[in-house]
Amino acid sequence: MVAIQQTRTFNITESKAKLNALVTDAERGLVTHIVTGGRVVAHLVPGNARIIDDDPTLETMLQAVLERSAAEAGRLNATDGRFTRLDDSLGRVLAWCWRTDPEVFTKTLKLYLELLGNRVEGKVRLGDLRPALDRALAVRLDTSETASAISYADGRWQE
Repeated sequence: MVAIQQTRTFNITESKAKLNALVTDAERGLVTHIVTGGRVVAHLVPGNARIIDDDPTLETMLQAVLERSAAEAGRLNATDGRFTRLDDSLGRVLAWCWRTDPEVFTKTLKLYLELLGNRVEGKVRLGDLRPALDRALAVRLDTSETASAISYADGRWQE
């Protein structure tokens, strides 16, 4: 996920005119976002930017975070009978998924619900987690992004 910084956003024409300066900025660690039609279509990133371009590696990393978070949420649920809090690492990972690829977000959230259901020995639905999920996602997403992400996932599951 690349956090979009409005001050580092340029359209294609501006990017072409400033390419040398933008490359120098990338060498110094700055990210530039290139937009067309009001949406980001590319990022100019430093050469040492952390990019996960290997699906098995991504799946392994996601699985580890989801299992740890499900175990913790399952433990908390066993004590108070409700899902009131999910850990911030889950919120950060799900926010990254949403901003990177809504389909990855949907798949990851669905897997999390399954893992959590296995922990508490029952089916866990999206609505069961909604307040806690809203709080977890708030570490990286604003309220409207959170609503969009959850609505998107819920809509995909209804299809």
